[in-house]
Amino acid sequence: MKLISWNVNGLRACVGKGFLDAFAEFGADAVCLQETKLQQGQIDLNLEGYQQYWNYAEKKGYSGTACWCRQVPLAVTTGIGLEEHDHEGRVLTLEYPGFYLVNCYTPNSQDGLKRLDYRMEWEDAFRAYLLGLDVPCPPPGFEPLPAMAMVPLVGSIACGTPITAEQNIEQYIGVPAAWHADFALTCHGDSMAPTICDGDIVCIRCQPEVEQGEIAAVRIGEEATLKHFHRQGDTVMLLADNAAVCPPMVYTGPQLNEIRIEGRAVGFCRGL
Repeated sequence: MKLISWNVNGLRACVGKGFLDAFAEFGADAVCLQETKLQQGQIDLNLEGYQQYWNYAEKKGYSGTACWCRQVPLAVTTGIGLEEHDHEGRVLTLEYPGFYLVNCYTPNSQDGLKRLDYRMEWEDAFRAYLLGLDVPCPPPGFEPLPAMAMVPLVGSIACGTPITAEQNIEQYIGVPAAWHADFALTCHGDSMAPTICDGDIVCIRCQPEVEQGEIAAVRIGEEATLKHFHRQGDTVMLLADNAAVCPPMVYTGPQLNEIRIEGRAVGFCRGL
């Protein structure tokens, strides 16, 4: 396969200076151009036997990339997926069976290195983008597993009336790392159904306070329960999703001394 990379420094001017003759002499399978300095519709350049793909800069007469390819790619991507780097038409990626063809026009540091900081940010972002291309893609209809973290399953919690709290580590389980969970509990009861059902494992992030209405693991003396937490003045209400199973639990006055939030529910697992 013959690949050509060419910084044309303005494609319209280059076309008037023998571009088409040079292109024909290449006999290339793919020709990648940088610094096309064009906007969509400013040139009509259909070359027989080739498909063309463009990434235009938003700024007129600036930057830009383009590719002419004999073989139709599986997919075409413009930019690197980062808003701060995708306004100048600098990257055009064509996916083929077994490889990626990446056409890149790297930003210049400019006179006096006034854009050096941006150039260094670009280098890191572009490198990360290239490395990401090497990550295997899942088959159609499947999603990749997220990064996982191991957290301790430390006992059970009531989704009904409170039950005696347990703090013994039964095992470690894998949960999405993005949850930032500190521990997990097995749920008993159906007061939080259908959101959280009997037998589900709920993951808790340790924190002493939660926002109004968030689901929290709440210790009441030596017991623990999982409920929506509400505070109104000197009154705490623990509300279930299924009030037919568990009516509102209201605590006031000295009873508040028995209540402590263990943490916020950040996710649950079902059928493990």
